Amino acid sequence: MILQLASRPPDSKETGPSTDTKKNNGQSTIIKKRYLITQNVSREAGNAVISAMTDSPTMKEKVTLVGFGTFGVRQRMARTGRNPQTGAALQIPAKKVAKFLPGKTLKEKIG
Repeated sequence: MILQLASRPPDSKETGPSTDTKKNNGQSTIIKKRYLITQNVSREAGNAVISAMTDSPTMKEKVTLVGFGTFGVRQRMARTGRNPQTGAALQIPAKKVAKFLPGKTLKEKIG
């Protein structure tokens, strides 16, 4: 699944009154101000992106946010570890872990 986020949607206009209260979510407030949309629309958009990202890895799909990075799931193999207190060997079971690969734009901005 590839999600492409435009820097600013064309001809976007505020569709309703804006309210800045203590209950506002910080991320949706940033989206609201940058894209000139209402708080509810920005919250729904944010929730849709998060929902797509959290649902896709369970279905073994990669989620790519163009310019930001790719989220996915990686399978770790079972391995033998050591108890640091006793030095005794123990078996660490195989498991799935979240994986993130930053995109080119994000790498350039970070340095």
